[in-house]
Amino acid sequence: MLIQRSQRSRGLTLVELVVASVIVGVGMVSMCQLYLASMWTYQKAHYLAIATQRAQYELEKTRSVGFAALTPDNATSLVPGSYASGSYTALASGRGVQFTVGDLPSGAGTITITKFRGYNYLLLATIQITWGGMSKAQSPVTIVTLISKAP
Repeated sequence: MLIQRSQRSRGLTLVELVVASVIVGVGMVSMCQLYLASMWTYQKAHYLAIATQRAQYELEKTRSVGFAALTPDNATSLVPGSYASGSYTALASGRGVQFTVGDLPSGAGTITITKFRGYNYLLLATIQITWGGMSKAQSPVTIVTLISKAP
């Protein structure tokens, strides 16, 4: 006894091939978008890590300069020479310095020193690192600390 196969079970029809191709195509496009999003996220995280490390370095450097070197008698500006390196330039306000961050695209930083709420024995140090070069907006890295006068 011979069993006859129907003509439909011999292979795929053109409609089935088109549907399968569309499904595979949608999956490939989704994977490409996921890859691009992960690359952008990696780059942003990398820049954020660099900015955070540099801000921490500048914070430690500011602390090591000491209270007396950071503020003259009026506590409104940095003592000249506190940041003697050529990579630092004084802000126009006289209350801090600015510098470039070479590891970041268009990287720049500022260190601002002000009195904390009028207290003569406390200074507020704000270190901010910014960068550019990415298509989406950045958030700057900001570290704030208090520096006290030794008793």
